[in-house]
Amino acid sequence: DHQLSILAIAYVYPPDAGSGTFRTLYFTNAWANSGSNVTVVTVRERDFQSTALVDAKLSEQIAPSIQVVRAAARRPLEMLIKWRDKLRAGKTQGATANLQPSSAAMSTTSRTGIGSFISNAVSNALTFPDGHSGWIPDAVRSAKKVVRSQHVDCIYASGGPWSGVLAATLVHKSRSLA
Repeated sequence: DHQLSILAIAYVYPPDAGSGTFRTLYFTNAWANSGSNVTVVTVRERDFQSTALVDAKLSEQIAPSIQVVRAAARRPLEMLIKWRDKLRAGKTQGATANLQPSSAAMSTTSRTGIGSFISNAVSNALTFPDGHSGWIPDAVRSAKKVVRSQHVDCIYASGGPWSGVLAATLVHKSRSLA
C-alpha cells in the first residue's frame, strides 16, 4: 500500500481568507485526513497584498500533518511604478532631462498614444497571467525543492489567481524533462 504524496500549489491559503482559500483548504485537509502526505506551496504572509482578507485563526484549520511552504512574492509592476514616481518627483532630474522629446513636430496626441501603448505593454508583461505573477519564480523554486526531496504522485493547482496554475505547469514540465 503506497501513501499518496500530493503537492498543492495555491496562492490563496490560510491565513488568506479569500474565497478560493476554502476550496484548497478543504481538499488538502481531506487528503491529509485520508493518510496522504500533503505539501502546500503558497505565498508568504508578509507578501500578501494590502487588500487581502486575512484571518489568523483560519490557519488553525490546517491539518497538522500538512507541510506548508511559503514562497516570496515580488510585485514588479508596483516596483516600476514607484521608480517612475521617483523620477517624476525630480529626484533624478538630470537623468530625465534627456528623455524629454525635443521635436516640436511631435504632437501631444501621438506621445500620449505611444506612451499609453508602451505603458500597457509593460503592464501586461509584468502582470501575466495576473497581478500575482511575481510569486511564480519563488513558488516554482520552492515546489521543485519539494519534488526533489520527496516522491510526488500528484500536483494540484488552484486558480485564480492563475499564477498558481502557471507555476504548477512549470513545475510539472520541469519534472517531465528530468
